[in-house]
Amino acid sequence: MKTPLRIAAVGLEHDEIYRVLDRLRHHEEADLKAIAERSGRLRMAAAGRYRVPVFPRLAPLLDKTDVDSVLVATANGDKAAAVQEALHAGKHVIAHAPLAITLEQLAAVEEAQEATDAALVMLLPQRFTPAYVQLRDVVAQGELGAISQVVIINSQKVAATPRTQAFYATKTHGGVLTTLAVHDIDVLRWLGGEVTVAYAATQCHGLTEQPDFEDAGLVRCALAGGGEGIVACNWLAPDGGAPFHEITVIGTEGTAWVHGGKMHALRGDAAGQLSDGADSQGYFATHSEAGNAFPSAAGQADHDIDAAMLNAALSALGAADLRAAATTAALRTTRAAVQAQHIAWQDVE
Repeated sequence: MKTPLRIAAVGLEHDEIYRVLDRLRHHEEADLKAIAERSGRLRMAAAGRYRVPVFPRLAPLLDKTDVDSVLVATANGDKAAAVQEALHAGKHVIAHAPLAITLEQLAAVEEAQEATDAALVMLLPQRFTPAYVQLRDVVAQGELGAISQVVIINSQKVAATPRTQAFYATKTHGGVLTTLAVHDIDVLRWLGGEVTVAYAATQCHGLTEQPDFEDAGLVRCALAGGGEGIVACNWLAPDGGAPFHEITVIGTEGTAWVHGGKMHALRGDAAGQLSDGADSQGYFATHSEAGNAFPSAAGQADHDIDAAMLNAALSALGAADLRAAATTAALRTTRAAVQAQHIAWQDVE
């Protein structure tokens, strides 16, 4: 049995970190050693919940605790500094997206990473959602032909989880594109290679009492294969409904889409549909056959996305080729999102 990776965590302001930490503390291949958090209230709660040393800052943690990697989940505007601090100490980094919120911050992160062999792995849940894994397989196998358009709608509830005041300070926490669209831009890259941001805009509809809080945004990208990707993201999902993430991929030979965690497809002149009760089982109907099933990545009901995402991150840290690929993905996805945010901010200044 190989020695578990020793992990430290910094930042407990977002609920997502707890889902990862809860899985990490029981993981056979990782060992949670310490936590850094600036809030005294959150430090006290973490000490009781995880039974590890808790520090007010990352620097004393790294000075007093021997770890292999740092899990970074601070407020977005503070991530670049925490990532750099970990990299300068020679530690691998696992981070919630994004790695930075400005081009200057990202340049500093890239410089720090280039100076070390340490890896950067970004946690990207859509890559581990069964219906999206199916969709990627369909695209990769050429079932849809050449991709012409990819349209993503990402609508979330701003009040779905407790938010700190920093969350609503767009210029210091990051705008809607670095916060939400970063995940959708990664899906575009994951499906079809590199993207080039052609247009970006954000809006403030006054969803909260914070006058500069961006609650909607749009990004248009050129895809590597010559098609186009559109991302519309927002914090406007109604309280009475559920947040949702939808994607439609239109190719020369067919169309596939994911809605509500299910994949549907059209090919030629016939429709595909899901079988009853199979949340991530999709079908194509062709001219010669009633339906071709796409193998399900996992049953939607029993698939633990957070566990799968953590397992992939830990695996990446254990292999040089995976570390390089994960680092490239994290930096390029963040760069595209930050460039989009930069374009949007330039247009309103």
